Amino acid sequence: MNVLERLDNRLPLSEDEKMILDSVQALARKEIASRAAEVDESGEFPWDNVHAINQLGLNAMFVPEEYGGAPLSFTCYLACVREISKACASTGIIWATNFHAIKPLIEFGNHEQKSQFLPKIAEGALAALAITESSAGSDATGMKTSFRPDGDNIVINGSKIFITNGDVADQYL
Repeated sequence: MNVLERLDNRLPLSEDEKMILDSVQALARKEIASRAAEVDESGEFPWDNVHAINQLGLNAMFVPEEYGGAPLSFTCYLACVREISKACASTGIIWATNFHAIKPLIEFGNHEQKSQFLPKIAEGALAALAITESSAGSDATGMKTSFRPDGDNIVINGSKIFITNGDVADQYL
């Protein structure tokens, strides 16, 4: 047993979290890994992998219970990201982006915002964090893009150079 395996055996996971991690490992091994080479070669978005993750209800793990989630520990989330990423790095970053995109909403959003957006994420929606700009990289304090309401629409003025899940997301932060 190598040092990483020994560390894995010491992860402070509850029994429920261990069962979830076992399910994620099985999914990663049986379904996600078998599609990884094709995803890499084709460059196509791995919808089958996202649907499989959603069948396990994994997005709910980082959404508060009052908004339709079933929150688990950050350790469990990281262990799941690692298992998915070991099977397919593209799928791992796609799923991890959901957490990174909605974490500011969970931490700083008001009840109305959380009620509108978080249940959809818990049900499997994809989120994107629209932060990277040529003049700021991923430095949110240096962003120049702005938005303003215009009736039933929002006018966005600026540019982004990279948005993970950007072309397929259901929600953007």
